[in-house]
Amino acid sequence: MNETLYIDNIVVAYDDKTIIHNFSLQVGKGETIAVTGASGCGKSSLLKAILGIVPIKAGNINLSGMELSAHNIYAFRKKTAYLPQELTFPCEWVHEMIALTFGIKANRGKENRKLLHTYLNKLSLDSDICEKRLSEISGGQRQRIMIAVAALTNKDFILLDEPTSALDKESARKVLDFLNSLDNKPGIIAVTHDAEFASHCSRVVDISKYMYNGNN
Repeated sequence: MNETLYIDNIVVAYDDKTIIHNFSLQVGKGETIAVTGASGCGKSSLLKAILGIVPIKAGNINLSGMELSAHNIYAFRKKTAYLPQELTFPCEWVHEMIALTFGIKANRGKENRKLLHTYLNKLSLDSDICEKRLSEISGGQRQRIMIAVAALTNKDFILLDEPTSALDKESARKVLDFLNSLDNKPGIIAVTHDAEFASHCSRVVDISKYMYNGNN
């Protein structure tokens, strides 16, 4: 099946406050989409809407013939990996942080330590980082570890919220090269303020024009 994510004229609102108005996007596997725009224009809300965390008020989201609804949110999430901007975990060790992802029902049985170490090395991380405390690693290292973990879940689409915010230019480029090298060729939607990262994506979408201003 040709896996494609369709977002058709969605409206996203919190209570009575509309954030995104009539936004559409089509993403196929193998594409890397950078979603840009000013702070507060709804970039993170878009990712949460795709996952069904934030309900849409109008329009629809469809994944290869399956329309997002309250009844099939789990089916959507089985096909999508999500990495939020704020990475906080109720644990002390890196290996415990990694294990949390594979404790989720949709990801059980997908942990592959050998492949994880390969992914970490591609992201310029030593595999022994898994034996460190979270307090011993940087925010950028934490980002790259969880990008490797997201890739290991082997989902059709990966949603990333500011994946390079704690990285230097070289590390950010390695993240994009890594994502583009994955064998299963997932579709990537990355919310980013990093112009250099965005310039190397397949497409750049400025969501600011879809902000609701009362006149839409």
